[in-house]
Amino acid sequence: MLSLGYINQRIAHYQSIRIKRHHILQNYLHQASRKIIELAKTYQVGKIVIGEIKEIKQHNPIKTFVQIPIQRFVQMNITTKTDE
Repeated sequence: MLSLGYINQRIAHYQSIRIKRHHILQNYLHQASRKIIELAKTYQVGKIVIGEIKEIKQHNPIKTFVQIPIQRFVQMNITTKTDE
């Protein structure tokens, strides 16, 4: 039988992995959006248009970016950085 201490240790370990993944993903999203904004400014683009993103993951035959939160990328990063 597993001890309660061991179970709590495993839970803490998995939570730390989840938090680390979240931070890595947030950093990547911020870097990618910053690059998009820099390119838009370099080429004097006045408006960034993002097409229909609903079900984009389901209709992609490659399925390699299933874990990337595209909607969060659009809302949090692009829209806030264009105001700067």
